[in-house]
Amino acid sequence: MKIAILKRHIGPGGGLEKYFRKVYSALIDRGHKVTVLSMDPAEQFAGVQIGRKGPFTFLNMIVFDLKARKWLAKHPQDIVLGWDRHFLPLTHYRAGNGCHAAFLERRKKESSWLKKLLLFCNPLHLATLISEKKTFESKTTKIICNSHLVRQEILRFYPKACPENIVVIHNGVEWSEMEDAFAKREQLSIPHLLFVGHEWQRKGLDRLLQALPLLKTPFFLTCIGKERHLKKFAALVKKLGLEACVELIPSPQNPIPFYQKASIMVIPSRYDPFANVTLEALAMGLFVITTQANGGSEVLTPETGIVLKETATPAEFASAIESAIVSPAASRELAKEYDFSKKLAEFVQFIENN
Repeated sequence: MKIAILKRHIGPGGGLEKYFRKVYSALIDRGHKVTVLSMDPAEQFAGVQIGRKGPFTFLNMIVFDLKARKWLAKHPQDIVLGWDRHFLPLTHYRAGNGCHAAFLERRKKESSWLKKLLLFCNPLHLATLISEKKTFESKTTKIICNSHLVRQEILRFYPKACPENIVVIHNGVEWSEMEDAFAKREQLSIPHLLFVGHEWQRKGLDRLLQALPLLKTPFFLTCIGKERHLKKFAALVKKLGLEACVELIPSPQNPIPFYQKASIMVIPSRYDPFANVTLEALAMGLFVITTQANGGSEVLTPETGIVLKETATPAEFASAIESAIVSPAASRELAKEYDFSKKLAEFVQFIENN
């Protein structure tokens, strides 16, 4: 089949980018002719660059879709797979970014009246809501969610959406590739906690930091990922007196060496359609603590993790960490069913048959 994948920007890292690259390769391996439409150079994907990235994201959305629509009119495709938010008709859409209406609802609960007003007036939020309404309420677009959390939120905020058009295919993990790294895990003298993720406020790092002074057991926490407001979190660490037991690394890192030293992964998400680090931690034998706002919580069992309410307090996080410290290490075998090879096969099969 002739398949066009719409991806405005092709970044080097992040869960969405990793999954995009794997899906592209899987479709090529199946013999399909795949073209990637992007504002970035896409030669490595036999792609087509349309338009140029500008300073305003909401304008990039509009310009990209206008140019993509023109390209598709000249080059008809069997499948048009959207990877971002789009305004043009799609045959398939992967809702890897979740439901923006649900995200905004959560933001409003923790915002002042001024921030609520700014959220309402932000053209990017308005454009995103318009685009996802068009996509989610389409009678012909097949929606692929990476968690039941996202599917439920789409149906809640967009009642005109067709339930039969929305499926759930959980994310995958390089389970087999991580076997050697798992075998080289280190046994350290005190429990090592790990936090991995970009956008630390949305990921709930402040909630985790506020829980740490309540712990009775010695610990060390490492936080890695991209974060623009490092000073804010560094100030909180200092205020809480945690300088000696918390390390902040505000840049993308290969997480494997950190997994090898850790025993507990904490993902205190305020909203995460599916945090890939959930599966990565399981594949490395880490016990996971997260919230119901992380779609990745759906893969956890009582043997592999603790799932807290979205509104969990610092005391509840501290209690969960204390329980995890005395829990046996999670078995990486329980993550085997989420090996990328299996999840990609599900994704490709759905694309080909629907």
